[in-house]
Amino acid sequence: MREGRVNVRSSQRDLFAWRESEGDSAEIVGHEGQPCDMLPPARTEPQDVAAMTREVLLDTLESRFDNRTVESRGLVPLIAEVERRREATAVPLLLRVCRRHAGFDRSRAVPEVVAALKALTAVGAADAAPAIIRLVEQGAFGHASVAAALRYFASVRHRPAAVLLRVHLDHDEAEVREAACTLAAVIGTHSNIERLLELCKDTSAEVIDAALIALGQLGHRPVKKVLESRLQTAGIDEIPKILDALVAVSDEETAVSLGRLAERVSGENVRYVVVEALAELDGRAAVTWLLRLVNDPCPAIRQVVAEALAVRDDPRKVAALRRLTDHADIEVGDAAGIAPASLRGPRRAVGGSRAPATKEN
Repeated sequence: MREGRVNVRSSQRDLFAWRESEGDSAEIVGHEGQPCDMLPPARTEPQDVAAMTREVLLDTLESRFDNRTVESRGLVPLIAEVERRREATAVPLLLRVCRRHAGFDRSRAVPEVVAALKALTAVGAADAAPAIIRLVEQGAFGHASVAAALRYFASVRHRPAAVLLRVHLDHDEAEVREAACTLAAVIGTHSNIERLLELCKDTSAEVIDAALIALGQLGHRPVKKVLESRLQTAGIDEIPKILDALVAVSDEETAVSLGRLAERVSGENVRYVVVEALAELDGRAAVTWLLRLVNDPCPAIRQVVAEALAVRDDPRKVAALRRLTDHADIEVGDAAGIAPASLRGPRRAVGGSRAPATKEN
């Protein structure tokens, strides 16, 4: 907390905030009930938002609400910077943005609301989810904000948001149906499978892809072939999601598909996530392809291979691990060196949850 100031982000009612029909009756973030003319003068903010310190960034964002001498504008760049920094202390202010602009968002997209929901997603702040659910249920958001809210619930794996799935899988807007599929992939149940199968024939290609991924994540094996086909042409951003779904419905043939893809692609980032998925698979075919990747030129990939082989009960791994143990890269060698104590069976049953690594060049 800044010296000489009370906590300014916790109590004042916002006269312009959306009034919820249940739960919190009004905005609860502010200046301990102080009248606006008693507030400290607005700071002179730097031109470059990225150059702001955390305290200046939060003060500037807050001043848009609490100081009548400052126009409530320019929120989006400030919120985008909060998103970039993943600034968890800004969560009450982000929730306040949603409440302040809720209602107005129904007739036209309000950039501030979408930006705030994206920032909540980046921060991973699940504690804001109950209030956002209430705003969605009360029809306070337009379709763009509803879609952003559903993606936020998916990112924090907020299971109570399952009550929103049925109605939004049937939504008129494709963007909302796609986001609902994303949420179903994370917290859906087998009761959603019938509707997801229908969405595989949707008029929107994005909805179809999201529905296929959700079906894979829910363990619906008939989509395996389609997912394998989509993987061959998917964009870089889509590959991790397809891999997650494919691992959940994989068989021996899946290891062959992933192994061939890992050998074929030249980009290290793509190859890395493919090898990670291959490392999640059980069976002899998975070990065969991991052995073929022992000499991959990327140290991070060799480390994934070493860690995967180290926990396999397969005699073919011994020579490969011996080579990796002697490797010049310390982390790769350490990963391979755990093998003698690691004959404990497979890493994990196929279909378990996996958080694919995102590796930067």
